[in-house]
Amino acid sequence: MSMSRAKKLTIIVCGVILVLKIVFILSPTPAFAFFNQFVRPFIYATLALAVYVFLVPDKRPRPNEYQARMVALITVGMYGMVFIMVVYLFGGGRNVHQPGTWLHFSRAAWSWGTIVILGELIRVRLIRATNNNATIVTWLTLVLGVGLVIDARAFIRTEVLTGSAFFFGSFLIPMASSIVASLFALKGSLLGAVLISGIFNLTASLMPLMPHLQVIPWTLINLCMLFVSGFMLHIFTNNTAILHRARLRRAARYEKKSPLGYAATVGFIIVAIAFFLGYFPFYPVVILTRSMTGTFDQGSVVFIQRVPSGEAFTMVGEGAIIHFEANNMEWVHRVIDFRHDDQGNRVFITQGDANYLVDPFVVRENDVLGVAHNFLPFAGWPYLFFRVLLRGPIA
Repeated sequence: MSMSRAKKLTIIVCGVILVLKIVFILSPTPAFAFFNQFVRPFIYATLALAVYVFLVPDKRPRPNEYQARMVALITVGMYGMVFIMVVYLFGGGRNVHQPGTWLHFSRAAWSWGTIVILGELIRVRLIRATNNNATIVTWLTLVLGVGLVIDARAFIRTEVLTGSAFFFGSFLIPMASSIVASLFALKGSLLGAVLISGIFNLTASLMPLMPHLQVIPWTLINLCMLFVSGFMLHIFTNNTAILHRARLRRAARYEKKSPLGYAATVGFIIVAIAFFLGYFPFYPVVILTRSMTGTFDQGSVVFIQRVPSGEAFTMVGEGAIIHFEANNMEWVHRVIDFRHDDQGNRVFITQGDANYLVDPFVVRENDVLGVAHNFLPFAGWPYLFFRVLLRGPIA
């Protein structure tokens, strides 16, 4: 009887939330504020109350609830560190200059915050009452995710958002966070579901220092963090895998270690250290500024081919990107011309691809360190983050 009642309540909840979303999108502008601030929270509260009144509480302990809570708290800490790092690298304050910022924050905290909390109460109770029924979990995941799509009204009614911006910034994150929140609900962790759904859906509305980053890269960063959170939840709550790994670790203590394996590990470490210290014909350089944006974005790791002393003019042509020293600093800029200095020596004229002006110095042959080739985007972000912490903002 309880299972049948839970399924009926699930159908009612999903139907009401979908109708509520349609009304939210189509509601006239004069009634929008009242509907958003009072009607929707009241209906969500009514649904949550009905679920808690008509369903017998399941008080059986969940074996992995504690681990799920810890994973959720780790995810919050990870999100905070990544957020701070991105703000350091790209600047913050995107929301500060919006009109009525603090009033907007308070309204968003009430309207969307109550919906997140009540929605997760509904999710966890219904999933528990239906014994983790896959169909119920799927419908709740989809419907509660749709209920958190923030900009659907603006996109459909005024078309102020492009299709890609809406998909990545306003649709993909709520749906992905709803999937991960359902995974936490399956483990019985209400706190985990609330934290995951709240931090990934409310940050854009509640954080006054949102990073100056385009929608798609910021969305991809959030999706990566959601994936890591779900993966950690699977690892830490998979009892079979945990026991299997423990057995393997115990067995490995008694296995004879191969000298070849030790040699390979030591050799790899030595080669990696030598590469990063510059003992190879190619060496890595982290792009610190935005002067080469469009070619090498800030935070990219560029691989430089070393140029022997006195051979720069034979190896470097016009249009090449070189790594050089000038004004007691290192630069990675493009060669745009050659000329002769006051002593009649041939020198390079350089400019950053994103700069409007030519560099206010000339580059002599002996100042050229190498020629840039391939690169890895974003790979230098950890270096940038710690450099900013230790030395302050990059000019």
